[in-house]
Amino acid sequence: MLVLFALLALLLPRPVQPAGESLTDAEILLDIAAACNVTSTGDRWPAELNWTTASVADNTFCRDWLGVSCDSTGRHVTHISLPAVTNATLGTEAPAIVCNASRLAGVAWDDLTYLSVLSLRYQQFYGELAPDVLEPPNLQCVVVAWQRERAALLLL
Repeated sequence: MLVLFALLALLLPRPVQPAGESLTDAEILLDIAAACNVTSTGDRWPAELNWTTASVADNTFCRDWLGVSCDSTGRHVTHISLPAVTNATLGTEAPAIVCNASRLAGVAWDDLTYLSVLSLRYQQFYGELAPDVLEPPNLQCVVVAWQRERAALLLL
């Protein structure tokens, strides 16, 4: 079902971003974090991942943000691989992020032009995956797992 959904998403027309209005990769990633940080629903994007605006201002987000890898310029995100966090009390790994995946719709995923790998496993995403997530033009691999189920690997 997930593969069928992903294939359909690739066939949908992509919205055209007006020239001069694209966001930086760091701004897009902050939008992703904000979409998942809705405490009233129990969703969370933890501060431990260190995705902060301070790192954007001094252009150190590629070095400082957990789960983010960039190209040699340090401005373009190539991989997002979100880590699990260790529960110090229990000594076990737990999802860092809890998020309704449909909230990821509307994020300017297609402006992440260097992104080739997106790994959302080890997290607690639920709901329907927004087709927008599959829009980065160079995206080659997506790894997802919902509600701590087995991961699904999607090669594009």
